[in-house]
Amino acid sequence: KTDGHGREWPLEHFFTLVRLLAAERVQVILSGTVAEGDIVRTACPALLSEPNVTDAFGRFSLPQLLAFIAAADGIVSASTGPVHLAAVLGIHALGIFPGRDSLNGKRWFPLGPKGEALQAVEFCPRNAKCDLSLGGPCQCTISITPQMVYERVMAWFNDRKPLAVQLPSAELATVE
Repeated sequence: KTDGHGREWPLEHFFTLVRLLAAERVQVILSGTVAEGDIVRTACPALLSEPNVTDAFGRFSLPQLLAFIAAADGIVSASTGPVHLAAVLGIHALGIFPGRDSLNGKRWFPLGPKGEALQAVEFCPRNAKCDLSLGGPCQCTISITPQMVYERVMAWFNDRKPLAVQLPSAELATVE
C-alpha cells in the first residue's frame, strides 16, 4: 500500500500473487505500516495462515527495514520508498505503476541494476473511468494481473541467495 500517496495495485491481486508464490514454496513476508496490516488482516485473514507467508506489518524501524530489504531476494510494491531502496541496494525491485503522466514507471522507475517497472499501458486512456484520487487502484493498475507479476518474480530465482533474517517482535518496532 502507499498510505494514500499513489495508485495501488488491488489488494485482491496481491492476495492472489501471495497464494501463487506460497504454492511455489516462496517465502513471502508482508510488510508495511500497522494500519496497512490491519487492512490486510481484515480483508483477507486466511492469507496470513497460508504456508510460507509471514506477517511483518508494523515490525520494522527504518534501519531494520533497510537490513531486511538488503537480505531479501526481492520486493514487489507500488511506487513506494521500499521498492526504490531495494533497487538502489541491488535487490530485485518490481514497482507496479499506472499510466498516469505524473505517476508512471518511466518517470519513477526504481533505479538500480535489478530495478523493474511494470506498467500495463503506456498512458491511461482519456476515457478511463477511474477514481482520480490517490490511494486506490485505477484501470491501469487493475490490468496488471497477478500472473504477470508472478512470472517476473519467478524469473528472479536464477539469481537467488538464502534469506537469513530474524524478524523483530511487534513490540520492538511498532510503526504508526
